[in-house]
Amino acid sequence: MTQSNLRNDGLWASMKTTGDELSESQIRETLIEAFAQANLKGKRVLLIIPDTTRTAPMPMMFTLLNDILSPQVSQLDYLVALGTHQPMSDSALGKHIGAKVSNGKVGKHKIFNHRWDIPETFVEIGVITAK
Repeated sequence: MTQSNLRNDGLWASMKTTGDELSESQIRETLIEAFAQANLKGKRVLLIIPDTTRTAPMPMMFTLLNDILSPQVSQLDYLVALGTHQPMSDSALGKHIGAKVSNGKVGKHKIFNHRWDIPETFVEIGVITAK
C-alpha cells in the first residue's frame, strides 16, 4: 500500500491506494474529507472542469460532486475550462458529463462554457510584476 497526498484548492487529503487506479469509493471518501474541511455550507460553488481534450472520468466525477456538494451548498455550478477551444453544445456537454444538458443546465446546476473569445467579459484584477 502506498500513501499519497492530493491537493484540492489548498486542502490536503491523505489516501491509501493499492494499485494504479483509485476506486470510486476511494474517490468519494477523499472528496468528502476534502470538502468537509472547506466549510461550504450555504455557499455558492463554481467548479472548474476540463473539456473533452483532457482525460478524466467526468461522468463519475459529475455524479460524485453533485451527490456530495448539492445537499450542503446553496448553488453548485460548473465552468468548462475550454482553453482556446470552441464552446461545447448541450449535446456535447451531456456526453462529457454523463447527464442530459438542456439550455446549459442539468437540473438546477448551470454548466458554463468558458468564453475566452469574448474580451468584454474579462476583468483585470491585477498585474504581476517581473520581480
